[in-house]
Amino acid sequence: MDDKNKQYKHLTLQDRYDIEEGLNRNYSFSRIADMLRRDRTTISKEVFKRRVGNSLRNSPSNDCLHKVQCPKQHLCADCPLNKRCSICRKTDCRSLCPDYFSDSCRYTTKSPFVCNGCSMVYECSKPHFYYRANSAHTAYLDSLKNSREGIGLSRQELYEFDCLITPLIKQGQSIAHIYCVHKDEIPCSMKTLYNYINQNILTIRNIDLPKKVKYKVRKKKRADNETNFTYRENRTYKDLQDYISEHPYENVVELDTVHGSNKKGKVLLTILFRNCNFMLIFLLEECTQLCVQEVFDRLEEGLGLELFRRLFGIIITDNGSEFKNPVALETSLDGSLRTKIFSAILLLPGRKENWRKIMNISAKLYLRVFL
Repeated sequence: MDDKNKQYKHLTLQDRYDIEEGLNRNYSFSRIADMLRRDRTTISKEVFKRRVGNSLRNSPSNDCLHKVQCPKQHLCADCPLNKRCSICRKTDCRSLCPDYFSDSCRYTTKSPFVCNGCSMVYECSKPHFYYRANSAHTAYLDSLKNSREGIGLSRQELYEFDCLITPLIKQGQSIAHIYCVHKDEIPCSMKTLYNYINQNILTIRNIDLPKKVKYKVRKKKRADNETNFTYRENRTYKDLQDYISEHPYENVVELDTVHGSNKKGKVLLTILFRNCNFMLIFLLEECTQLCVQEVFDRLEEGLGLELFRRLFGIIITDNGSEFKNPVALETSLDGSLRTKIFSAILLLPGRKENWRKIMNISAKLYLRVFL
């Protein structure tokens, strides 16, 4: 990144780490600024503003420059003691004396303003200040967030703004018309004006806007989840046609699930045999891959593997989530291949309506007899 691109850019967390490292090595502000390709004043202001540590008046000992020879007594109005206030332990004279002058370290009052690289830091009893990149960046983010919150107008500006907008809206003028005519007098955008009204900052309310109360609340658009179609590899409709041409005598079965109105709870698993329009229906506790696999395993146990392969030679499913693990459905209990599944529901011409009627009639009979 060249110097032009770095100009007018905020300091990043990495920049602050570099500043802290430079201070730990006793680098000058000019050297740190050259490393970061920034101005020297930017570094000095950052260090002085974001430093953490003791304030000058919070030192545990009296750090006043005149404490040794100070003759002042009775700074407390009701003090009965006749001794110098600088040695009194009842009250800190630094908070009372107007002539207090801190004998602080010159490294904290002038450049570099911190004790990061000082070799005497553990022996010094004066107030200590440090520059820490993490705390400095956190304080920066907080100030950046707070500066962008609230209203960007003073009380007087807000009052004048309200006096301009409220009478015009109560006269029946629209906000778009007001903004077009008085654009130079309005200190914000039209969107911000709507936000002020919505937040009840101005005298007028949303009820004073005839059209706004008619609009429904906009729903946030849900992010589209990326769908994984790897389960359809070599299982498309074209693959189905090729497989049927190679195995013309295999029995074809269509698989689907019938949901209730709320699409929760129990569902019906329908198995339609194309060659005879015969349908099997199984009640599933949930519409999951595991429940469908349990039905296949029960059928294999009851029919045997050879008969299962003859009856369920080719199975066609839709793209439902309960059929997105075709490998588990194709694998028998002993680990061999028991069927071939394709994710391509395309009914033969002229049979779609008949299939729907058969499915509805079978479902009704099943519910009437078994439920």
